[in-house]
Amino acid sequence: MSLSKKETVQDRVVNTLKKKGLLLPMAFLAVLLIDLLILYGTIQSPQNFCLGVVGIGIITPFAFIWFRIKNPKLLFALITGIFLVVAPMFSVMAAEYIYSAEPRLFSDNDAMKDGRTEPYTWNGETRTFNFTVLASSEYLDMAHYNDTVYLNISDPNGNVSNYTMYQGENTADGYIEFYRPVELEKGVYSFYFSIKKSNNTSTDWTYTVWSYGPLNLEKTEHILSTMPYAFLATFMYFGFLSYIITGMYWWTQIARKKKKDMVTVRKDAGDGDGLKCPVCGNRIDEGIETCPYCGAELEYEEDEEENESVESSESAE
Repeated sequence: MSLSKKETVQDRVVNTLKKKGLLLPMAFLAVLLIDLLILYGTIQSPQNFCLGVVGIGIITPFAFIWFRIKNPKLLFALITGIFLVVAPMFSVMAAEYIYSAEPRLFSDNDAMKDGRTEPYTWNGETRTFNFTVLASSEYLDMAHYNDTVYLNISDPNGNVSNYTMYQGENTADGYIEFYRPVELEKGVYSFYFSIKKSNNTSTDWTYTVWSYGPLNLEKTEHILSTMPYAFLATFMYFGFLSYIITGMYWWTQIARKKKKDMVTVRKDAGDGDGLKCPVCGNRIDEGIETCPYCGAELEYEEDEEENESVESSESAE
């Protein structure tokens, strides 16, 4: 059965849900599902995180408006509910991603590859973690440069420690293994590797990408510890933007209602003593926007002669 020209898909969906009393819960679940799918995609592609979360902030209020939920107070309540679900889900999704994505670090110029830590995750007890990276023997020039390979670890407080790595064996594909054991306490760390090439005249640095690791903390504890950040991040990028859009929508609704409720004061509605309010009939001064007696919002009839005069002068020019 085809839809009539007057009834759109939106009309049918909204009307069907209204009849069954399911409009609000189904709208909430639909918008939440869309937001979580976008959030999952941004976590899988961290470089697009800001763009994805800003997109959630824009899509959320307009998605509810698509369901013809236009009461501003109700919009604020629904957006707040979405925010309270998305924030902890962001923390859970992020933890699942970093705990399952054991990294292999590399540099852009093939000078280093396969940088990693063993183990990648642990239970929070202090232990020794073994870091290794392969450095290109073609890139390293021990005869003419004082080349040094470093391990760089950022602790849970953001402090970076640098460790000189020890040279190991050569591999069959022209790389040299470098290693460094480091004892680390409980916490979530991040790391990367670098090579310092220096002689008497110059110093050059090469870096790998950085990554989380080691994760010396139980996943559940990590989720709980990052929850405040999750609420702050989602509010800054998603909640704040959604509230601004909803506030602007509320303001336009008020402006439209005010315009709709306005009554027109005709130029001939008074006599020699002044104009009269078309609602209560009391005399009013020309130019006031609100009747001081009944509170009616007023607008004034345009003077046709003035308009004709202006149009004539514009035509003459």
